[in-house]
Amino acid sequence: MYIILLLIIVNSAGFLLRYYGLDRFVIVLGFRFHLSLILPFILLLTQKKFGFIFSQLKKFKLKIFLTYFLLSTIPVLIICTVFYLMKVIEFADPDYFYEFGISSIIDLPIYFIWNLPQLLMIGLFLKFISEKKKFSFPLTVLVTLSLFVYELIPLHNDKLVLFSVYQMLTVSLLISLILVKTKNLYSFSLPVFFILWSNVLLFGSDSKTMIQILLAKNYESWEGFFELSKSLINYRLIIQVGITIIVFLIYYIVKRKEKDS
Repeated sequence: MYIILLLIIVNSAGFLLRYYGLDRFVIVLGFRFHLSLILPFILLLTQKKFGFIFSQLKKFKLKIFLTYFLLSTIPVLIICTVFYLMKVIEFADPDYFYEFGISSIIDLPIYFIWNLPQLLMIGLFLKFISEKKKFSFPLTVLVTLSLFVYELIPLHNDKLVLFSVYQMLTVSLLISLILVKTKNLYSFSLPVFFILWSNVLLFGSDSKTMIQILLAKNYESWEGFFELSKSLINYRLIIQVGITIIVFLIYYIVKRKEKDS
């Protein structure tokens, strides 16, 4: 019951902030905090699950952490290589190429650290509601998707953008897959951040929220290092996330076979 109440609170607050043109995130000392990621964690604190929180935060394995990072880079290499050979992607000449683009690559560890607290917060919450549940994967997908429903609701005379729905669904599927399969929240946080960060950096975005949370807080748009053909522009995140899901599924299947043998 409290999960339903939480979802109602998050979406009500988020919708009101959107309606009045206000940000759904704050940046404090460089750390990013998004409404949909921190409110669930606050609920976890009200449940006084401190033992659960500390036990999850203590789990860390460097080998798995690095493995998940390498797995996350494979889809980026596949997309850039295949699309370039197919001539549906070409190098762009974006504004702020060095001061935003190149510096963002150098500052990747810093951006990840700045976003890590909120990623751990949502990871802890989703882990708490799904752990040891019979249908943990569909439950995690449903809750993750429900935390951002307010972002999909059309405002004023706008229409529902189906691409946004598809993007959110695929990202929710990926988040749920990794979270359910890994016991390490840090290994969950890294690929989720890297996938979104790399997609914005490589292909650009007009989303002020995405850019200021994932990258630099002083920019509102970014053209990207690559220009995509018009037929692929709306699918850029869906394609990357889809390939990432396949890569992680293959990894989990191989690990399962190794364990069984």
